[in-house]
Amino acid sequence: MAPARLAAGRIVGYRSSPSLVRWRTVGQAEIDELLAAHQAIGGTGPGRRTATQQINHALIVQLASQFQRYCRDLHGLCADAVVSAAPPPLQPALVLAFTAGRKLDRQNAHPGTLGDDFGRFGPRFWLAVDALGPQFAVRRRRLDQVNAWRNAIAHQDFRHVGSDPLTQGTRADLPTFRAWRSALDQLAGGIDRAMYRELAGIIGARPW
Repeated sequence: MAPARLAAGRIVGYRSSPSLVRWRTVGQAEIDELLAAHQAIGGTGPGRRTATQQINHALIVQLASQFQRYCRDLHGLCADAVVSAAPPPLQPALVLAFTAGRKLDRQNAHPGTLGDDFGRFGPRFWLAVDALGPQFAVRRRRLDQVNAWRNAIAHQDFRHVGSDPLTQGTRADLPTFRAWRSALDQLAGGIDRAMYRELAGIIGARPW
């Protein structure tokens, strides 16, 4: 591998991970299939409103699940990069250190889960992401909102999404979904860049 050169404030030679490419191609295409179904529902009667609301809910659940898949895939890719660069006798122990009890395997991809799992590679994970720009704090809040709505939809319990300060004023509608989708895409890109830089510093080479 060619060494990854790091410069203050930017990454020289950064390239998107296969996980990010999949999120922006396969993952987004699967979301687009639901959007196409939303647009295909015609008419103006009450049946259309009920149908589109169900698709809105499906879109939010799909967005949350696609983002979780991206994060889980990226975490696995990061673990592979560090393990592959280590001496063979250390590799089994490193696999366990990075993947045993991984929260992304059983919990939503909320900021706490991501901090715990990606923090195994370095304790400053969210600091590294937030350092990419002040907008990333807002994007983390958008992720929390998506997961709150995902849980409400999955459990069919909407008692708290209207009153919780986190989700107050948000709605399960198409404009809100589009805003969340954009925010999570930018957040995915930031996580990708932050982990590229973190791993390049650990192994002294491009991680992917």
